[in-house]
Amino acid sequence: MLKKAILVSAALVGSTFVMGNAQIVNSQPVTRSGTPAPQAANSMVEEIFFENQRLRQELSELRGQVEELMFEVRQLREENRERYIELDGRISDVVQSQLGGGSATEMSPESTTAPTAQSPEQLYQDARNLISERDIDGAISAFEAFVVQYPSHELAPNAYYWLGEVQSLVPDWEAALVSFSQVVDGYPVNNKTPDAMYKLGVVYQALGDEELARSWFSTLITEFPDSQAARLAERKLQ
Repeated sequence: MLKKAILVSAALVGSTFVMGNAQIVNSQPVTRSGTPAPQAANSMVEEIFFENQRLRQELSELRGQVEELMFEVRQLREENRERYIELDGRISDVVQSQLGGGSATEMSPESTTAPTAQSPEQLYQDARNLISERDIDGAISAFEAFVVQYPSHELAPNAYYWLGEVQSLVPDWEAALVSFSQVVDGYPVNNKTPDAMYKLGVVYQALGDEELARSWFSTLITEFPDSQAARLAERKLQ
């Protein structure tokens, strides 16, 4: 009987020990398979989610910077094209003056001292130079003179656009609205049109009319979806 009692007691102690170990195992944050417990897994998912959101925000900011740089590059290309046109105009003037110089001198001795009329390209370039020299009033007057004298010239929409830009520097927002509108209304398929539409939105924002500003940005995106100006407008609508 004593031996049987000892065996029963040992069995009870062993069972208690096994149950205690099971409780300890169940209290661990890791399962038997080595995978994280639900609470730890949720924490990891949250960290990954927030890290992904941060990276997406940084990517969006970088894209915006790239778009602005591309917009500036396109403007520089346009300026180079305008300089080429201006240079071509100068060459044409020189060639014409050399071809007609002899007969003009024979007909009138005073013709050699008569002032030579500026070509449209030269007048336009002079106006652009005034911007570089920070002569805002002079640039405004020069661009105004250009659009009055050469409203049908291929550089007229560019002149209206830069007139609006320098008027915005004053700032004379109402005058800038007129100038940018001249580009949009008078030259609807010109390469300066999307830029002018974007600037109209910017000017209306400066005037505090957010509704009209967003309307111009939306119109720009609809009509010129592949333009760099449209990319900038999309950022304005975010």
